[in-house]
Amino acid sequence: MKDVCLVINTFSKYSDVWQMFFDSLDKYFPDIKRYVFVDEGEPDENSTTIQYNKDDLFRSQFLGCIEKVPEKYCIFISEDYILYDDVRTDLIERYRNVLEENSNLTFIKLVKGMEFGEPKYKNYDDLYEMSSVFPYFYSQSASLWRTRDLEKIFKHTA
Repeated sequence: MKDVCLVINTFSKYSDVWQMFFDSLDKYFPDIKRYVFVDEGEPDENSTTIQYNKDDLFRSQFLGCIEKVPEKYCIFISEDYILYDDVRTDLIERYRNVLEENSNLTFIKLVKGMEFGEPKYKNYDDLYEMSSVFPYFYSQSASLWRTRDLEKIFKHTA
C-alpha cells in the first residue's frame, strides 16, 4: 500500500503476546511496512523496531518514536489487536484516498461505532463524520491517521 504503514505500540512486559500478534500480522496483513515502538527487545524480525526509554512519560515515548516514521499515513494499533482474517487492504486504500482528498480530516477509525445521521462522504456509505467536541473523540482504537497529525495530538497535550 502506497505510503501507509502500521505503528504498533508495545511494552516488553507484554512480550507473551508478541508471537501470536506478529504471526497474525504475517498471515493476514503481510504486505505492509511495520514499526514497533518498544522499551527493550526486538519483538519481530519483519518490523522496524524503534526503542523508547521506559522511564519517560508515555507522551515522550510516543513522540520520540513517531517522529522517525516517514510514511504519510499510519494505522496505529497495540499488540493486543490479534488478527483472525485477511485485512481488507482495498478498504484501507479507499480510506487513504478519502484522507488524501479531504485535507480537513485527520483520521478514520477502523472500528464500528455510532452512526451519526447520514454518511458524510459521497460514494462511502460506511463513513460518518464525528465532531471533535464529542466525548471520547480520541481513543487508541485502530485508526488510519495522517502520521504528522497523530504526532501533533501528542505534541499539544501535556
